[in-house]
Amino acid sequence: MEAIIEWIRNLVVFILFATIVDMLIPSSALGKYVRFVIGLLLLILLINPLFAFLKIPLGETLSQQFFSKLDETNIQNHLEAKKTEIQAKHHAYILEQMAVQLKKQVNPELKEQFQVEMTTGTIDADVSDTNELLAINHLQVRVQDIKGEDATYISPVAEIQIGQFEAEMTQNESDTAKKLAAIQAYFAEKLAIDLEKIEIIKEGEKS
Repeated sequence: MEAIIEWIRNLVVFILFATIVDMLIPSSALGKYVRFVIGLLLLILLINPLFAFLKIPLGETLSQQFFSKLDETNIQNHLEAKKTEIQAKHHAYILEQMAVQLKKQVNPELKEQFQVEMTTGTIDADVSDTNELLAINHLQVRVQDIKGEDATYISPVAEIQIGQFEAEMTQNESDTAKKLAAIQAYFAEKLAIDLEKIEIIKEGEKS
């Protein structure tokens, strides 16, 4: 109650003071500025009890609200960025593990049917939040010929005569292309995806 009485007393005194000042100042450009300032002071005096009731310092209210909102926005953006980064790393790890499992599954058949083995694979796919494979967008598989105990077939060594080298090189390239196309078709049937999404790269022979 005492705070209200004090507020009313200050308001009355200020109004009397403003009235006297308004009577003394001339009607000029300076007088307009003085009246504007007095009006602002009166407005602050009128709303000051509200801030006092809420226990909020009037001079700090607007700045605190602004910086509080700014900090909240920055924290939210930082959390979203971290969440996206973590999801991307997890997604990459899941695809990497899928490639490892695929290698273990197909190598026995690749060795038996094509005398090659899968060395590495890169999968670009859509994965659900529960780590379920939704769709394969692109598959790159690197293979290499096998020799020694792993091979089920070893082609005989033919005598190379002068003049046959270029023809045999062309034939070898054609055979390699056919083999890679057959391996591509194998993966397409194995994973039930289009041929266009599969890339087979042949590396050097395993020693």
